[in-house]
Amino acid sequence: MAITVIAVSGGVLLKRTITESPEDTLMEYMNHIEKKEYEVMYTMIDSDEKVYLTKEEYIQRNSKIYEGIEVSDIKISHIAVKEKKADTVTLSYETSCNTIAGTIQFDNMAELKKTKQGYKLVWQDSLIFPNLESDDKISVTTSKAERGEILDRNGKMLAGKGIATSVGIIPGKLEDRNVSLEKIAELLKIDVETINNKLTAKWVKEDSFVPIETIPKVEEIDLMKIQPEEKTLEEQERQNKLLEIPGGLCCQMWKLDPMS
Repeated sequence: MAITVIAVSGGVLLKRTITESPEDTLMEYMNHIEKKEYEVMYTMIDSDEKVYLTKEEYIQRNSKIYEGIEVSDIKISHIAVKEKKADTVTLSYETSCNTIAGTIQFDNMAELKKTKQGYKLVWQDSLIFPNLESDDKISVTTSKAERGEILDRNGKMLAGKGIATSVGIIPGKLEDRNVSLEKIAELLKIDVETINNKLTAKWVKEDSFVPIETIPKVEEIDLMKIQPEEKTLEEQERQNKLLEIPGGLCCQMWKLDPMS
């Protein structure tokens, strides 16, 4: 059952549908993003979170990021219940969307709380992007290169050898597909079928960047230590081997800069 609620906030007429399903609530929330209906989205946040998150702060945060990267065609799929407690539900889901840097896809989590007004989202900045924290911001620039470049505030390219967050494939550029997929699967410790399932998703095109796995970022400062940790060196070697695979494999990163 769904209930349509109409309210007035600051002279603006807001309309949304209250659903009894946490999955439907999540879907509805995501549908408002592309329409830039941030005020409606704010009404879907649990009231406990609003003690330290004003409507103005919420709208500024979401609008700057979503409109800054020119997000569109947002789709979520593979919604599943990961954890269920007395009054909360944690859902896992997959997101795909178009941005100024191209099409991206990532897995994420959302916690919802059951209230008298239906399910409400427990606000976390990671609802926007995985691992995003309240003092982080996202910056994206594009070039005529094969893919979007992710730069820091000083113009330094961060999506390069030895530094990675999201390892993905551009299908149309992948050489010797079967051999390459076997190597990628081995290095990422996943099976080839998992990779193929991501590459055959409906949204994927030949020039799409298809994220396959998220891996730790190797910081240059850690490598400069007199005695770098063994796991840091192993991770650097793994990432270098990934980037040596010819064709469409690349590493892309959403730069999370401390907000100035």
